[in-house]
Amino acid sequence: MIQDTEIRHWQRPLQFSPTAEQNHLAQKFNVHPLIIHLLELRNIAGSNEIERFLNPSLAFLPDPFSMKDMDTAVSLVSKAIKAHAEIVIWGDYDVDGMTATCLLVKFFKKIGIHARWNIPDRFSEGYGLNSKGIEAIRSDIQTDLPLLITVDCGISNHAEIQRAKELGFNVIITDHHEPPEISVHADAILNVKQECCTFITQDLAGVGTAFYLAAGIRSRLNSEGYFRDGEGAPNLKQFLDYVSIGTIADMVPLSWINRILVKAGFEVLSVCPRRGISALLRSSNIGAGTITSDDIAFQVAPKINAAGRMGKVDIAMDLLLCDDENKASELAGKLTELNSKRKKICRDILESTLDIDPNRLILNNNCIIISGDFHQGVIGIVASQLANRYNFPAILFTHDTSKYGKSVLKGSGRSIPGIDLFAVLCQCDRFLLKYGGHSMAAGMSLFEENLEIFKNRFSGILKEEMVKKQKSDQFIIDAEFSIENLFEEGVVEQLQTLEPFGIGNRRPVFSDAKAFIYDCRSLGHNGDHLRLSFRCKYSNRQGMGFNLGHRKELLREQSVHHTIYTPSLNRYRNTVSWEVRLLDIF
Repeated sequence: MIQDTEIRHWQRPLQFSPTAEQNHLAQKFNVHPLIIHLLELRNIAGSNEIERFLNPSLAFLPDPFSMKDMDTAVSLVSKAIKAHAEIVIWGDYDVDGMTATCLLVKFFKKIGIHARWNIPDRFSEGYGLNSKGIEAIRSDIQTDLPLLITVDCGISNHAEIQRAKELGFNVIITDHHEPPEISVHADAILNVKQECCTFITQDLAGVGTAFYLAAGIRSRLNSEGYFRDGEGAPNLKQFLDYVSIGTIADMVPLSWINRILVKAGFEVLSVCPRRGISALLRSSNIGAGTITSDDIAFQVAPKINAAGRMGKVDIAMDLLLCDDENKASELAGKLTELNSKRKKICRDILESTLDIDPNRLILNNNCIIISGDFHQGVIGIVASQLANRYNFPAILFTHDTSKYGKSVLKGSGRSIPGIDLFAVLCQCDRFLLKYGGHSMAAGMSLFEENLEIFKNRFSGILKEEMVKKQKSDQFIIDAEFSIENLFEEGVVEQLQTLEPFGIGNRRPVFSDAKAFIYDCRSLGHNGDHLRLSFRCKYSNRQGMGFNLGHRKELLREQSVHHTIYTPSLNRYRNTVSWEVRLLDIF
């Protein structure tokens, strides 16, 4: 049985004592001084920056034509529309890819254009473009010069794009993954990470890139007088629900541009979600009102992802595109059931990995690499669970149908903050058949006979990186602030103004050296989690300690403990309440 090797090095908490300037700014923005303190810790200081952060506006978004190849891409779309040529959207089977696909399909529909969509099957076709799929679509198209637009994929599909060109397609690639050294020969490439792109950020998700293509098309068609006889140019904010879900799910940094897009998308989700998404929110016990990043990351996104992971992507796509309330409810139910099956498979795989001897997981070599007959659709989730649990990069391999005459393993990896997984894989490329991804998540495949040499190379490269990381690795505490004061001074509600939380905008973490715990129970499979009750002066508070079940022996009834925590919204049977999310306890 693997032992929990994680050692948390908590930074010494800052005693919160507001300065005169913090009090002044707090009064100006009508917030508690703690909010100003939290912003300053995130390098957001001064009236102008605070105003932009607390009140992000779509007016601050950069011009779509500042993105490399946008002018060419928009011209190709305009040409296709005028020629009545067929438009095909080719997406990916994860949440980012599905929401990006839906965004463009809905956008084109809004401007009176039918666009067909295609998302490959994870198991029979794999990620990205494939020539057989392109050929099948082309055989069903009657018009000349059809337009193929990829979303969240395509940046490395050299042969497939060449085949599409041979079949008469014009090709626009929209992607956000790392570009290869030699660019694909598409007619236009929208990827903020490509060389010479002057767009203000490199952090757009695939759905964010698709949104910018829609913005560019809208601008061009408007200037050409396309909307004069209709309802006018569509309001692009209506598509930001897709952007917020895809961006949060793909865990891209919530930089300035993404914050604007996601914040506005949350407003759409809170006020007037489309029917399919509304049914999905209801099935997740998320009623009308404020939407949080946790709602998306832990409730909505996993259900959408389950469809792709279980080979049923059509269920999620039909739901996200659905305009019929009854049909949406039916589809949401199917998606919820599918996600339950996915959870059980993940739980079984995780339990099987936890029974493996630690030496086989090469924990001493700074990573976890496991191979087995696992369900291909969920190995990334289990890799993420292992990486989070042990604070090591983790890769799970499973057997794949070989196209090479010998055994092939397909893998999915997840990293930890401070370790660029994609960069490490780039240094192992001679042992891989193919790979792709970004710093925190990647996929790869290799011949099974190369697994051991890959392990040695991968862990060897990691060794130096992990030493650098561990020297500076501390879990940050924003302030010493008691649970009682946070909840009873009305501060906790104001923390909502800092949403959305995620990479690039971490959730606030507090320390309470004198938290009084009067009840503690084990919950979950094998008692993995803790349900706690905290005594406060005016109103007791409930709390959850996920994956802290092993700490129960430290607790005694009616006892005072030093706790590290963050506040969290708890939704239960149409009621919403604030509770303590326990991160650590001493």
